Amino acid sequence: MLEDAGVDARRPQLLEIWNVFKMFAVMPVEGAGPHPEDDLLLFQWGCYDWRDV
Repeated sequence: MLEDAGVDARRPQLLEIWNVFKMFAVMPVEGAGPHPEDDLLLFQWGCYDWRDV
């Protein structure tokens, strides 16, 4: 989807990726129930430095 949207893999821009993610998030999911609560998504975004551990 990112490539189809024209996102440059060498220099991706956050807003471009976010727009593609929103398109992905509204795609129907086979096997999900009819209620909005039946299709939830949990994700985490960030950059973590574990060298301090």
